[in-house]
Amino acid sequence: MSRINARFALCLTLICWTAAAVVPASAQYFQQIPGTLQHIAAGRTEVWGLNYEVPVPGGASIYRYNPSSQSFVLIAGGLGQIAVGGGTPLQPDQVWGVNEWGDIYQYNFSSNVFVQMPGVAEQIAVGVGGSDVCHPFEVWAISTNQYIYRWNYEVVPACGPAGWVQIANPYPFSQIVTGDSDIWALDIIDRIWHYNLVTQGWTQIGGGCNNTLTEIAVGVNDVWGAGCNGTIYRSNPFQGGDFVAVAAGTWIAAGGNGVWGIDAGDVVHFTSGPPAYFLGLQPMTMAVGTGGGTWLINGSDQVYVFVP
Repeated sequence: MSRINARFALCLTLICWTAAAVVPASAQYFQQIPGTLQHIAAGRTEVWGLNYEVPVPGGASIYRYNPSSQSFVLIAGGLGQIAVGGGTPLQPDQVWGVNEWGDIYQYNFSSNVFVQMPGVAEQIAVGVGGSDVCHPFEVWAISTNQYIYRWNYEVVPACGPAGWVQIANPYPFSQIVTGDSDIWALDIIDRIWHYNLVTQGWTQIGGGCNNTLTEIAVGVNDVWGAGCNGTIYRSNPFQGGDFVAVAAGTWIAAGGNGVWGIDAGDVVHFTSGPPAYFLGLQPMTMAVGTGGGTWLINGSDQVYVFVP
């Protein structure tokens, strides 16, 4: 089962940084949260995690963060991947997941249980919708045979029944992300693709490491990626959207809570000035929400949240 974090929108302005330098984090720091996890996902108000060390039928144990107790609370069920997002001031986040057999689930906040949905998938992504009335959330999935599907909501009769609609993809895809009603993907040989919601077609994007990326992430108004050569890239709208190198790093995450990377065991926070480095945390993965905060998991599966 693929465990891909998942998370984008085309850059409006390109900020050029000075040479990367270690910048003191002053009062900002990462605070440890009790418990251990191996995967974490954050949205506007919701933060969820998976613990593969406590296996249950369907995959890993599921945990939901409780801000009042500042701890993760066990939720019934088992998943191999979880996606959180789409929350705005007018609508809450949605939480979707895929178990180790490819079954798809959506969390029901009224009954507090995961409800099985139609279809099977390897990966699912959730983001803010609004491109049309039928998609208040953007929910996308990669099936077990690498086809692409978009969830159609039954908002008004004209939308038709709720369910998955296949979206033709030019090549088998391995990773899909969405943010601010924008959809990006990587195919099975890491080439970069952007979906146009108006023309309903995919466009290949260049740059990165020989026109490929190993990770892709969508920020508030820009798109980022990590490449095969230990470099962080950013999409440049003045170069046809191609991804251009901006700093060293092997992993990238982005959202309303900023743009964050991992470089040689350190955490990097990309800002309008030189990147800020948080040393010695040894992060293995991160999640950046849009209001839900910035989270990391280190090599010992310990969980930390950024305190600005």
